[in-house]
Amino acid sequence: EAVAEPKRDKRVDDPETAVLLVSDWQLGKKTPTYSTEVCAKRVALFADRIRRLVGIQRADRPIRRAVVPLLGDLVEGELIFPGQEHRIDASLFRQVMLDGPEILGGLLRSFLSEFDEVVVHDVIGNHGSLGGRGRKSYHPESNADAMLYHATALALRGRPGNRLVHSVESRLKWELNYRPGERAWHRVFAIGQHNYFMFHGDQMRGGGFAGIPFYGFMRAINNWGGGVIKEPFRFALCGHWHQLSSLTVNGRILWIGGSTESDNEWLREELKSQAPPGQWLLFAHDRRGVTVEHRVWLS
Repeated sequence: EAVAEPKRDKRVDDPETAVLLVSDWQLGKKTPTYSTEVCAKRVALFADRIRRLVGIQRADRPIRRAVVPLLGDLVEGELIFPGQEHRIDASLFRQVMLDGPEILGGLLRSFLSEFDEVVVHDVIGNHGSLGGRGRKSYHPESNADAMLYHATALALRGRPGNRLVHSVESRLKWELNYRPGERAWHRVFAIGQHNYFMFHGDQMRGGGFAGIPFYGFMRAINNWGGGVIKEPFRFALCGHWHQLSSLTVNGRILWIGGSTESDNEWLREELKSQAPPGQWLLFAHDRRGVTVEHRVWLS
């Protein structure tokens, strides 16, 4: 059944686009305060807080469209690090084929009830790797995040592939980031006059003494933006580091996404920090670019 369209906003003021960053659900991970059930509740809370914050922004101007960058690690995996099988409450099958499509599909449907159009873009994360970073025997295309994205598109009655998915929800546009024979690790998309470069964030090395590798991010954004990535971009989005941060690099701005999980021992030990669960909400103007940023806390 298609979602009912939101009430039409007939104002002629310059509209903006809501940019809803989705990253690092680690669906299936089990900690003292996190589980598949808690993930679902926090994603529902995210949808509710998006509705409230968008309502506030709409007092100033129309917000008819949402862009949803899926930044990877929505799944937890099973063999990413030694002993991981003791720290999950759901198999990779459940993460990819059952719980994941239900939670992600429900989130996208909730956005359709709030916006005239929802556009989805996706990249894979390192936890989608079927055997962890050191396992080289899998095909480059084989990633559980990508499988979750395609399964969700199918659940919404779309057609998976490297093309627009026109689902039963005709207002949902999703060009699945499938590259035959390659890892779909990055994507560039446009909102108005500005390009946005998205990647997961595991391309940087950090942890231990270094913490979040801000120097590595600055070098990468400079190089990628200087021509290594053929499409020029002004804004960049990533996840992986489970902390809501932003960084300005020579006129470009990078937003580092948060996570829905809590009590992450890796963060405590390696980064010497423990961030509360949260996700980013940005508002973007076609001409001026990003105008507002919100840290949406989920606890």
